[in-house]
Amino acid sequence: MLRRVNVWLFYAFTLVALQACGGCEDEAPAPAPLPTNDGGTDERDEERDAELPVEIPDAGNLYPGEPPEELEGQLCAADTNKVYELVSGTSDAQPALLAVDGIRNRFGMAFVSAAGAECSTSVQFAELYGVPGAHEPEPMLAYDGCTLIERAAIARGTDHWLLAIVDNRMESRDLWVHAFDPESGDTVATHRVTENMANEGSVAFLPLDDERILVAWSESAFDGTGSSLRVQVLSGEGEPTGEPVEIEPASTTFYTALTTTRLGNTNDEETPLFIGLAYKRDDSEGNAAFVLDVLHFETLERDRDPWVLTTTPGAFGSIDLDSDNNGGGVVYTVEEGISKQVWFQQLGNNGRAAPVMRGNVVGGPSEPSRVIGNPELGIDVSLAKLPIGFVIAYRGLPSVAVPQAQVRTFFLDRNGERFGQSAVALAEEGGGQTAIEVANDGRAVLSWTDTAEDGSSTLRALVVPCVGN
Repeated sequence: MLRRVNVWLFYAFTLVALQACGGCEDEAPAPAPLPTNDGGTDERDEERDAELPVEIPDAGNLYPGEPPEELEGQLCAADTNKVYELVSGTSDAQPALLAVDGIRNRFGMAFVSAAGAECSTSVQFAELYGVPGAHEPEPMLAYDGCTLIERAAIARGTDHWLLAIVDNRMESRDLWVHAFDPESGDTVATHRVTENMANEGSVAFLPLDDERILVAWSESAFDGTGSSLRVQVLSGEGEPTGEPVEIEPASTTFYTALTTTRLGNTNDEETPLFIGLAYKRDDSEGNAAFVLDVLHFETLERDRDPWVLTTTPGAFGSIDLDSDNNGGGVVYTVEEGISKQVWFQQLGNNGRAAPVMRGNVVGGPSEPSRVIGNPELGIDVSLAKLPIGFVIAYRGLPSVAVPQAQVRTFFLDRNGERFGQSAVALAEEGGGQTAIEVANDGRAVLSWTDTAEDGSSTLRALVVPCVGN
């Protein structure tokens, strides 16, 4: 969606501030050249952002406060008192999934936790809005049917928040969708999506328009023989419409870490729209890869063969995908020995590699680039598209570059080149994937779970201090 002019101005503020402080890192390395399709490199083009305002003061931290002493001087470091704890002291808290209410510019969070539940697990919901400290999110029980709940996902429907829940309330572990009203705390509608005596796994939502939602999920057989990958369109209130489309038939391959985005320019009626579906694929021989599928927007059928993003061993952990009318990107993690790396591939509106840009000259297709690598260690990545580029959130593990575990942000410009990074908050070394989303007014929310050595988990969320208006 289009964002207001002042949001564009703020991102220019942030760009100048990050460049001015060198990413707010001591002796930060120079940005790597952008790879080209001919094996060469594309030098940084200082004129590419000439249309952005240049005489802008250092914006600094929009919401100054008291970050931890260890993070003083970091542009994006959050006030310790404005890092919200949604749930703590549980061994079952899963990372929260985020969604944006584009009309009200609110963030919805859904997560599975044992805290506050009468039975083993529950799905909880929280809304977050305003500047840091203006509204502390208050988790509320969205579903507790005394069942084994394994997954939860969230999207904004036509009139309510939609929660996708995988549980065993019936004879199998099926996928259900709840339309939830936070004002009353009630579920106003419930729809069963699958009735197949199977075990549904990873699930993801994608709003297609004001009245349709896409749900994607993996489906595993009880006998452990593998899984299939499916998608289906729901109404704006979560009711299944039509029949599910099978993207991958049942086999001994497993599909996890599903993430989706809409590809294409919604303001250009002459160009087609697509759906991007990315996931981690594990076959029966122990081979893992991150894969991107591009589907037709209306039929949901594959437009082309799957794109295997990782062509060498080492795919592990998480993958995330995001886009707007100007293109998108996909970020994922790769492990090589003790090295834990974050890689990024920029995408065009058609879901193929975006072209390399040299000023106003369009080159060949871009290559994947490593944005986090030795001496830094990065895991648990998530991605959000900004008007002038991208923000990557990740968990930085202790290393020569990062003395203790932190949740961090990494900024890329519109051509996929690095222009800054900063710590946001101190963290534990484990807990699962981060989640970051950006609202139409420019504010960003970041959520993650910290799992301590004793196994207890704390789910945290904050408004990112250096992104917003």
